[in-house]
Amino acid sequence: MNLFDEAKGCRDRNSSPQDEQLQLWGAFVTYWMGLVEKNWGKLEKAREYFEDSLLRFGPHGKKIKKDEWLTRLSLTEILMYDQTTRPAAKKTVEEILNEIGKITNEVRTETNKMWVRAKLLSANGEMADGSFEKAKSNYEEVLQVFPENYYASFSRALCIRKLGINVDEANEKFAETLKMIHTSGDLRTKKELGPLAGLYYVAMQAAQWSGKKDLAEEYKKQLYELLDPRKTIFNSYQLRIFVPDKVRTMLAEELRGSIAEV
Repeated sequence: MNLFDEAKGCRDRNSSPQDEQLQLWGAFVTYWMGLVEKNWGKLEKAREYFEDSLLRFGPHGKKIKKDEWLTRLSLTEILMYDQTTRPAAKKTVEEILNEIGKITNEVRTETNKMWVRAKLLSANGEMADGSFEKAKSNYEEVLQVFPENYYASFSRALCIRKLGINVDEANEKFAETLKMIHTSGDLRTKKELGPLAGLYYVAMQAAQWSGKKDLAEEYKKQLYELLDPRKTIFNSYQLRIFVPDKVRTMLAEELRGSIAEV
């Protein structure tokens, strides 16, 4: 964070509201500072940085809309998992989805990742509120466009399970999710600790609920090792991981404790 702080200081000393390029540069720097804080457990600090970044985008954000969406979605992700701020977060996500929907098909190919992230956030918000049918519908929309998205597949299976409609169907969807994960190769290739731990958690749960208990136990052991405090705690920072069936982020230490009890 020291390098980001230096960049922020340089920006603050040299930028002005009239200097468009420096304001945009400042928005990017502040966004990345917020991202570091979010991924390593300092959610309130991350929120401050994201809000500052959006202020600096200002009218300039119209020229690079996808970058402004990225900051708004990162801020909304923090707000979505707090019950008191979730209604506002859901409204923001719908606004972003509407904005993306107005873009022509030629340009929309550049914003597919933004659309998926916004749609998944919308679905997660519905699941957190207990609206499992709405959440399931949103996850299925993602899968229609990106059938290989294992997070959407896993969460759809969770919704089916929560609705109690057909347990066998839910278990089949968990098995499909596990196949998607294996086909992707992401358990071997992902380098960033947080996303990798989150993926191992999904794989563990999908294996458990699809009846592959030995595989679930193997993933549990690997996840437990990944969440070793020597890897996930740095000074006052601790890694946070999104846990789909809890519909919130958890500190690595908390998640490690919860899987140890299973």
